Amino acid sequence: MTVWSEASPPAAPAPPTVPVLDPEWRAFVAALQGSLRLPVLASGIVHEGRRLLDVDRLTLLWGPASRLRIKAVSGVSGLHAHSPALGRLQELVRRTVARGEPLVYQAGITEIPMELEDDLAAYVEVSQAQYLAIVPLTTAMIAGEGSETGVEAPQWPSRPRLLGAVVLERWSAPVASEVLLARGDDFLALVAGQLRQALRISWIPLKEFFAGLGEFLFWLWGSKLAIAAALVLTLLSLGVALAVVPYPYRIDARGRILPTQRQQVFAPWDGQIEELRIRSGQLVSEGDVLLIVRNDELMAEAATVHSRWLELQKQIVALISQVEAGEREARFEEALRLQGELAVARRELAGVEKQRELLQIRQERLVVRAQLSGRVTTFQLAELLTGRPVRRGDALLEIADEASPWRLELDVQEHRAGRLLVAFEKWGARPVTYRVLTQPETTWSATLDEIGSRTVMRPEQGQVLEAHAPIVPGAHPALAIGADVRARIDCGPTVLGDALFGDIVEFARRWLWW
Repeated sequence: MTVWSEASPPAAPAPPTVPVLDPEWRAFVAALQGSLRLPVLASGIVHEGRRLLDVDRLTLLWGPASRLRIKAVSGVSGLHAHSPALGRLQELVRRTVARGEPLVYQAGITEIPMELEDDLAAYVEVSQAQYLAIVPLTTAMIAGEGSETGVEAPQWPSRPRLLGAVVLERWSAPVASEVLLARGDDFLALVAGQLRQALRISWIPLKEFFAGLGEFLFWLWGSKLAIAAALVLTLLSLGVALAVVPYPYRIDARGRILPTQRQQVFAPWDGQIEELRIRSGQLVSEGDVLLIVRNDELMAEAATVHSRWLELQKQIVALISQVEAGEREARFEEALRLQGELAVARRELAGVEKQRELLQIRQERLVVRAQLSGRVTTFQLAELLTGRPVRRGDALLEIADEASPWRLELDVQEHRAGRLLVAFEKWGARPVTYRVLTQPETTWSATLDEIGSRTVMRPEQGQVLEAHAPIVPGAHPALAIGADVRARIDCGPTVLGDALFGDIVEFARRWLWW
């Protein structure tokens, strides 16, 4: 009994002897059949072919006749495009192929064709080859060309097509070895056939993709197929769930919790804080004096105007007395002149009095008063304002009425505002869940009912859209004015995939679209 038959072979006659391939042939055929990818095939041909043919170097080229390029050289892992030796050999092969006949050079034995003499001498000078054979590879070398069954197929009425060329070199002797003579023709036939198949496949679009797909499917075959099928079904189910299962879309926002009634106090004029009459956290009533600003220029101007006012008062009294004296003494022309001066002085006095009124108003404004009752929320007020020079419009402090309704003042980042605006327009007020960082262990709910009409700039977050949500009175046991809040705004239903990966899609659109 053998592997190939269950019956025992008869004792006689003895079976004929079946020839066995040499190890070199087996290695060469295995290299040819290993892959049809051109780089892998070329490497196998030159490395295994050198051992098979007993040559010192084997080189493989392919491409159109006028653009034949060296693709692989035995004993070399990489090619240097600017190598002088490779460049001269490449040019020599192109000229040989153009002649249409193989070239065999045996140092001191063969006669060199005149048209190749210069190119051959240039290459032999750098390579020191004693034996050189350049053989074009054509479709005519392939046994049974056009048929996979070995039956000769009809031939197209054209000459054989060039596939490439091989170059065989020996440095030790100027003659071909017996091995090369015995195996050379079969080597050329096998190389030409496999190279033709590889070149055909190289023109297939997406060949690398399909080759990788085939290797993957082959790897899956067997017990791994069930695992792969289960994995694919799981992924498909997950994909369907992401595309179909409804889920609310929420956006994150940051903000503060504040009373709705607040007063921001600004500097009424340029000057210096002369007196601060309140402290941080103090309760104040409407009309209470908060601070006094001193403006030296205003004080000097007021003193000048007051001095001029006094002078005009004295001048008018004197002019009235002179007019009355002139009328009593019948000096009518002088009295008339004095009456004109009196009228001018009275007009000037009226202007000075108007200046005094305006300066008085400005001086009164330097006394800053509370516009509402509440608590001073600015921290470390004394350190911040005492003796500080200020300019008109500078923010000084803030007062908040703790008895007024409270609300969340949220900042929604600009790239998230679109979802919120669409949801607000479609469904109206949106539910909000939030946590106050002073009490992070508890989550509260509110309803967002107001959205700003334009974005504003925040130093920490960039462009944001303001949104307000009133909180339920008495919901919080204790509130700190201006406490930081982290909130999530419900923007309505969407699918699970959008809820989980919508931020990634928006990031890609924002940064990769333009």
